[in-house]
Amino acid sequence: GKMKGKLKYLKSLVQSLFVFKGYPVEIVNGDTVETRSVLIGAVCNGNQFGGGIKICPTASVDDGKMDVVLVDCIGGKMKIIKAFLKLLKGKILEYPLTTHFLCDEVRFQPETTPFTMQLDGELMVAEKFEAKLCRGLKFFR
Repeated sequence: GKMKGKLKYLKSLVQSLFVFKGYPVEIVNGDTVETRSVLIGAVCNGNQFGGGIKICPTASVDDGKMDVVLVDCIGGKMKIIKAFLKLLKGKILEYPLTTHFLCDEVRFQPETTPFTMQLDGELMVAEKFEAKLCRGLKFFR
């Protein structure tokens, strides 16, 4: 069920948080390029993932934009735990080290490749991650 999915997701998240030191990522958004060390880097269209964890409560599927949520990797395990608790409560955007912006296209390019990323709950190994919002599809219901 839904709870089982959430627990499985949380388990992998907790495991990764304690081995993960964050990594420098080059974030390309249109003409803007910046490099920062991130603990969590998420691109979403809807407002939740991983069995109902609200990564971006303000995200709207209909606004024609992607939401990018970045949590900077600063501080020790306590900071990670605080960020994690905020994430669980759906309040990660209130966390001081979180940046949230809207865009049409974004590319994450970690310094060390390949890196592991999660796509819809599945772990995948990739060289880079690119997301582009495609317009023009119309769904009638």
